Amino acid sequence: MSVNAINQQFQEIAEKYKRENEKYEVYPYVFKYTETDEEFYYYILYKKYQEGKGMLVLSSKRGLLNKQEGVEIAYFFLTHNGTAIAATNVIKKVMKRSKKYVEELIQLLQQNKSMLFPVQSSVNIIINTLTIQAKNTILFNDIYQSILEIDNEIYDRSKTLTKELWLRGRSLIKKYDGLIYSEFNYVFNNLHHAEKIITYLNDEGNFILFERFKAKRMAKKLEKIFGKEAKANLIKSLEGFEKDFQGDFFTKTRGELSTDEYVQFIHQMAENDYKRNLLRDCRNP
Repeated sequence: MSVNAINQQFQEIAEKYKRENEKYEVYPYVFKYTETDEEFYYYILYKKYQEGKGMLVLSSKRGLLNKQEGVEIAYFFLTHNGTAIAATNVIKKVMKRSKKYVEELIQLLQQNKSMLFPVQSSVNIIINTLTIQAKNTILFNDIYQSILEIDNEIYDRSKTLTKELWLRGRSLIKKYDGLIYSEFNYVFNNLHHAEKIITYLNDEGNFILFERFKAKRMAKKLEKIFGKEAKANLIKSLEGFEKDFQGDFFTKTRGELSTDEYVQFIHQMAENDYKRNLLRDCRNP
């Protein structure tokens, strides 16, 4: 049976579970546990006015599966979609920050340490913060490209999602989640050092005449990354984290979760959400 279309028998099954004013589409790729498996699975999405309303999973060998197995297979399809969407939306947005801009600011701070001597300890911490951001930008780009490569393999070449490809994609997303969480924590916990430096740089009384231009330039660059707008975005992210964690992002006894705990928690939470929604939407009997 072709992996690009369902036969007449399967079309009849898909029609049987279609509801009023709905249309259905067959995903352009199939799922296999391994490349050598003869059996593969179709994912059929039901839509009403372009909004997803339900789904059905069919086996190339066994036809209509029971609901439990249908949900199990559908989970691979939907979580891979989540991986691809995270790359094209979330990770791509983070990648837009300029590695060159950050590196120029690091160089500027290092070259002018003498005029920043009274806030030197804060400068060292901010240089470390910027260095982490510059390195992470490279890593985010690598993760993004790797996910796109997996997605291209599935959509454009093999037309098949295997468990191996699925695991690779999920591993990349977990790596991204860990990096962004640890970076967020580091920046958030050290933001007051950037504010201290900016305040110092904006006080003209701290510098002789020819140093004031340099000070203003450094202050503006720091404000772009650590200023009021950046702080507001960090606080917004924190509120989002707290919402996701139902108010328990920071524990009362020991502060924020470790990176490993965070990644484990959000992926378990996402898995629970996916499977709960799939149980609701799966039309396999």
